[in-house]
Order: sequence, then C-alpha cells, then structure tokens
Amino acid sequence: MRALKGLLIYVGIVLGIILGIGVLLFGVMYFVPSFRIAGVGVVHSSDIVKDSIVDLAEYPTLTNYVLNVSSKNISININSKDEGSDVNYSFGNSVFGIAYDMTEYKVIKSIEKDGDTLKINITLTEPNGLISAKNSSLNIFVPKNLRYSIMTSTNAGSIEIGTSKSNFEINNLTISTTSGRFTLGSIGTTVDESVSTTLNSLNLSTNKGLFDLRAINNLTVLNTIKLQATNGTFMFDSVNASFNVTGKGIKLDANTITTDSNGFKFISENGYFDINKIVTPAGVENTIVTENCDVKINEITGRTGIVTTYGNINIGTLSSLAILQSEHGNVTISKALEDIKVTTKFGNITVNSYLKSAKFVSIRGNINVKSTGEYIQNAYTEIENTEGQVNVDNKINKLLLKTYGSSKCEITFREIKGGLTNPLDVFQHKIDIHKYGSALVLMPTVNYNTPFKFKAKGDISGRFSGVSAGNIGGEIYSSDEYQYYPQDSEASKEASKQSCYFEFYGTIRFEGYNNN
Repeated sequence: MRALKGLLIYVGIVLGIILGIGVLLFGVMYFVPSFRIAGVGVVHSSDIVKDSIVDLAEYPTLTNYVLNVSSKNISININSKDEGSDVNYSFGNSVFGIAYDMTEYKVIKSIEKDGDTLKINITLTEPNGLISAKNSSLNIFVPKNLRYSIMTSTNAGSIEIGTSKSNFEINNLTISTTSGRFTLGSIGTTVDESVSTTLNSLNLSTNKGLFDLRAINNLTVLNTIKLQATNGTFMFDSVNASFNVTGKGIKLDANTITTDSNGFKFISENGYFDINKIVTPAGVENTIVTENCDVKINEITGRTGIVTTYGNINIGTLSSLAILQSEHGNVTISKALEDIKVTTKFGNITVNSYLKSAKFVSIRGNINVKSTGEYIQNAYTEIENTEGQVNVDNKINKLLLKTYGSSKCEITFREIKGGLTNPLDVFQHKIDIHKYGSALVLMPTVNYNTPFKFKAKGDISGRFSGVSAGNIGGEIYSSDEYQYYPQDSEASKEASKQSCYFEFYGTIRFEGYNNN
C-alpha cells in the first residue's frame, strides 16, 4: 500500500508539472499569438478591419465587373453601398481557437483588367485548426446601380448577397460551398412587392449546404441553370430557365419552373423533389432519373420521363406524353391529359383520371386506374399484372388486360361503343386472365341497350344473363362466339355487328350495375 501511495503521489506530481507547463505555454501563446510550438498556437481576435479594394472611377471605360470572393470558414456578405465608387470591405475577425499552422487571417486582394472587364479578386486566408468563427464575416460593399458577375466560395461559412436592401444587379452568379448556407436577397426590380431578376448564368454547387433564392419571386436565367450537390438543398420561387441538376442526395423545392428548349433534367442518386409546376414547350423533354428520391410535382407539361428505383412518384396533372417507371416505389397521378405509360415492379399504380391511351405494367404491385376520356378511334388502355390487385374503370375506349399469375381483377365498363358503320373502326376489348387468377366484369344495365358481339372461353360464370334482360345469340361466327342484343329483332342483331367486340378468357364472373 505504501508503495502504491508513493506511486500515486509521484504520478500526481508529474501530471501537475505537465499541466503547469501547459497552462504557462497556453498563457504565453494567448498573449503573444506569434509564439508557436511546432506551428501550433492560440488564435484569438475581435478586431474589425476596413479597407478599400478598388475605386471603379479609375476605370471609366470599363463596363463589366467580375467580383470573385473566397474564404474557408468565414461567412461572406456582399451588399451595395450608398455613396462612393470604390469597392471596400470590412472583416470582423471575432475568432478563438487552436491553430495548426502559421497562416494568419488576412484579406488578399488583386485587380485584373481584361479588355472591357475588371476582375476584382478577394481571398481571405485562414489558419487550420480547431477555431470558432461563427460571428466572423467578410463584408464586401460595391457601388450601387451597377451590374456585376459574382463568384463566391466557402467551406463552412455562409454566403449572403443583397440581403441588406442592396441596389445593384447581377449578370452571372456562381456559388460554391461545402456545408455553408447561401441566401440571395431581393436584388432586382420590385413591382407590387414582387421582385424580378434576370441573370445570364447561374451555377450553384455544394456538399451539405442549403441555397435559398426564394426572395426573388421571378428569376429569369438566359442560360441553363446548373445545380450540383451532395446532400444539398436548393429552394426557388418562380424560375424562367432550363435546369441541369446532378449529384447525390439533392433536395429541390420550387414553385414554378418554366423552361426553354433545353427542358428540365434532374439526375440524383437520392434526395427529395417537390415542385408545384413545370412548364416546358411542346416537344421538349423533361428527364428525371433517381435511385431513392421521392418525386412530387403538382403539374407538368412537356414530354416527361421519370425513372426511380425506390422513390415514390406523385404527380397532379400530366399535360403531355409521359413515361414513368419505379421498381419499388408507388406511382400516383391525379390526371393525365395525354398518352401515358407507367411501369413498376413492386410498387402500386394509381391514376384517378386519364383521357387518352395508356399502358400500365406491374409485377407485384396493385393497379387502380380510371379512363375518363371520350371516344377516340385509336385510343386504348393496356394493362399487364402478375400478382397484384387490378381495378380498372374503363369509360369507352379499347381495353386490353392480361394477367400472368394470381392477379385478382375488377373491370368496369361504363359505355359500350356502337354505331361503327365502317368495319375497320370496330375494335375489341380483350380480357385474358391467367389460370391462377380471376376477374369480376361489371357491365352497365340500366337504360343501356347497345348490342355487341363477344367471345368467351374458360370458366365463364353468368355469361351476360345477369347483366340485363337481353338475348344471347349463340356461336354466330365461330366456336364460343356470341352476340348480345337487348331486343330480339333483326335490326338489333345487325346493330351488334357495328359495336365494339369483347373477348374474355379465364375465370371470369359477370355482373350488371346501375350506370345511372
């Protein structure tokens, strides 16, 4: 015990000496920041440094101004000044921490004249280390009523441009951050509290940052907007420009996007996509490709292709041709005005209303769709399913349904097209149910006397005897081929030859329903 006690006393003395030396060295480095040990020292300051960078009055013939500002962890703010023609800065150096090198906080500036362009470069050097600089900022002030091209970059710092009632315009804007936030203020023309701005180009990139441009209510960009991010967020109000978005984990939020002939392109491995409205010129394509990204669009025009592996697709109104595909996610559409094709492997397909042709394919997902369009000569619905539940509400156009497994189907026919005097216009509905599946077919009964022809093979229960009080004519064209006519007359029989044609295969049960 005495030996252990002596050892503890010895260790305590050694640790005390080491701690004392450490406190002494820390004190020296704190009061003498230039004193360092192996490049490690204490950084602390709360000074405010102000200086002029360039007086634009010295370059009266120049018309283009490029402002390039970069830092590592210090925030960057760019605003206009009320008076004067010089570009100046203030640096609030409120920092404290341990630095790993001899680099000092210093603003490095350079001026380059290139033809009619004046390039203003501002770089803030910062030491490496465990440094807290949350309250620090590099503030740039530019003369008002001029137009600038701005390029800024930072790692952890935030970037703000035009957030303090600034009065200047932007020509080109390029912003790059690692995890910092970017905010664009109300720069532009204000009419009835709505801010409008026009840029030549907009390029934004980030790793984990958030870019907020919603203060501009109407943003017009003459060239395609380029967004690149890894786990980044981009937020807009209304934008007039084409988009090219690439990266991983991108979250895109916008009110309205109106593109030019370059359309809208979004390629992200995962993330989230929420846009109220995308408007694209006729014939221009929109492309959205993701792996695990939920896509939500309230309304979209322009030919649209959306492919995702695990994400859900939720669209309000599709105004143009669309091809949608999701392996594991669900696809939900409120209304499709033009032709549509939807494919899933395991996800469900729900379309509340479509007006023209459609194709729906799912292996294990459920399909619930409703055709509401008027008769179109070549319009059709094609459905394929293997193991899901299929519900089809078909108004009048051609329906082709085929199952490959244990699918259970319910098919409702709202109208039976007749009066097709040209034999080439006579079309056929075909319901082909696999031997392991089954189907319920609902036919209209009340005030509906359209005669038609049909062919039935397999386990057909009820035929049409329960549909209405009409008559069934037997095997008129070939084996298992019939005609249905409400009245036993030659005119009714002849009219059945001018109606759409039905084919039924598999285990099918027929029921009538009141279509009033």
